[in-house]
Amino acid sequence: MIILLLHCAALAADPLVINPFSEAQLQPAIIQAVEGRLASDETLLDYHRGYLRFLETHPDAAAAEEAYGGLLVLLRFGPLTGAFEEALMADSEACTAWDQYTAFLAEHRDARLAVDGLYRCELAERRHARTMGPAMAYLRAHPSEAMRYLDNPARLAPTPEALAPLHLFFKTRDAFRAELLAFFQQLDEQALAHARLYPWWRIAGDTERGVGEEHATLMAYFATHPHEFWVWHRRAIALAGEPRARGWIRYWYGLVRRDTALARYYAAYLQYLRQAPEHAKLIASRWEGEFGLAPAWPPEGRPPRLQSTGLKLHTVPLPTFQRRPAIPRFSPPPKPPRPAMPEIPARPERPEVPESPPRPAE
Repeated sequence: MIILLLHCAALAADPLVINPFSEAQLQPAIIQAVEGRLASDETLLDYHRGYLRFLETHPDAAAAEEAYGGLLVLLRFGPLTGAFEEALMADSEACTAWDQYTAFLAEHRDARLAVDGLYRCELAERRHARTMGPAMAYLRAHPSEAMRYLDNPARLAPTPEALAPLHLFFKTRDAFRAELLAFFQQLDEQALAHARLYPWWRIAGDTERGVGEEHATLMAYFATHPHEFWVWHRRAIALAGEPRARGWIRYWYGLVRRDTALARYYAAYLQYLRQAPEHAKLIASRWEGEFGLAPAWPPEGRPPRLQSTGLKLHTVPLPTFQRRPAIPRFSPPPKPPRPAMPEIPARPERPEVPESPPRPAE
């Protein structure tokens, strides 16, 4: 709890952060607005209360959700992860592949450690963040080619476009290549990895596909915010251990994103409830008296499909930055042309010396 408070105090100084604690403390109307919206719609209130009830009885999922929710107040993290979730829900094949991938990692520790190792190598190369992400995405999407290339970059000719900017880097970093190769070989030896891990990597590496494009955008953000990647990644694996709840949590957050009153402040409201347990107990008791016990959660069956075509999501817009005007390079003024050298006048001819008169004879 102390760590979370310190983290939020640090975030308060960041202009790209909504500080939920200060807003909740200074503007109680925000809390009333969120609670009023929930109480006005029985379905929304049931999902909210059921979700909290589920977290109370599932501490591992609750810890992952708390860490994830703490990042949703970031102006960039929330919209980017939301866009990925929307693309995932709109592509049933991709959603199935993602769920199988995260479930495989949750069930197989050795595979999870190898995958984590690949991401650690990628995220550690901050100097090559712009090119390392696409290169690693290509290697993951083509694991057989990856092992040949990492063994000897000359074996994969011509060099794929995604690897070309880092070709010299890979050629000269033998230890880095060897580490990546070991992780790929460890995964390749597991038959289930070919069935449950590689399909997602192929989809994620296809930037012509909506979910692949959103995943690439999200990973480009994580390249400069690696600690946020691990919160997102660990949350996905934690939810994979609760397969029924995972689909309903995804659906619930989709409903929140679609609701003008909840989209901006719901994550901050959850943070407030964690930091104000007295109020959390008070509002839970009041709602129990008005609406009965919180429903069992997750609900039976599969969650409905959310409509996404033409839907304007009520996410916080990304800030726009003014590019600093380019400073023109100093150019000295052109030198004036040198004046033409005056013509040197012709040297005057020497006058002829008159002959001396003959000397008189003696």
